[in-house]
Amino acid sequence: MSKKFGFQITQKINIALLPNGEYYTSTIQELDEKVLAITVPLLSGNYLLLNPGDKVKAEVADSDAVYSFQASVLGRKMSNQVLLLVLERPKTISRRQRRDYVRFPIILPVMYQLVDPGNPQYVMDDIAYQGETLDISGGGLQIVTMRQLKTNDKMLIMLQLDDNIPLKLHLVGDVSWMVKDNINRNARLGVCFTDISEADRERIISYIFLKMRSRTQI
Repeated sequence: MSKKFGFQITQKINIALLPNGEYYTSTIQELDEKVLAITVPLLSGNYLLLNPGDKVKAEVADSDAVYSFQASVLGRKMSNQVLLLVLERPKTISRRQRRDYVRFPIILPVMYQLVDPGNPQYVMDDIAYQGETLDISGGGLQIVTMRQLKTNDKMLIMLQLDDNIPLKLHLVGDVSWMVKDNINRNARLGVCFTDISEADRERIISYIFLKMRSRTQI
């Protein structure tokens, strides 16, 4: 049985205008027993400008499930010179369990270096090697690279998501498996994250959900 879900300050929340709007990213800034106050939802530099009375659908990703609900926009307010949207707090929340993490196929460039298994802060490589992702999830990723590594090698991975956030992700993971491609002379690696902050994990999960939504709407 999973832990009981609860809203939290600074929690990521994806918002879409009903019935068929695209999901925008926001965060919860204030909450009480009756309302949630969120930042104005943003997607690719564009704001979702909602008005009182608008109906929205929302999704919040947790470690083991995705929680969704519908709510009415009650109004707007200023808090510390930041514009917030006020939503009614939902009485009913739906839960979709996910086994492990959703693995999303996407090609993104990565740089990586080997680190000391006993001290991930110590980088063993003098240079960073190149590769590209084949898929990514909140728990790990699959990389193709010209360098052949070994199972249980520990890597520092530098990854830039195309999510309009300039900050690169710096993630530490273990090589869980490797497959050589003798024709293309490269290797395919499965990497499991072993040192990742919850903020970085939530960023990856939110990124995957938004990409999945955009692909289904094409």
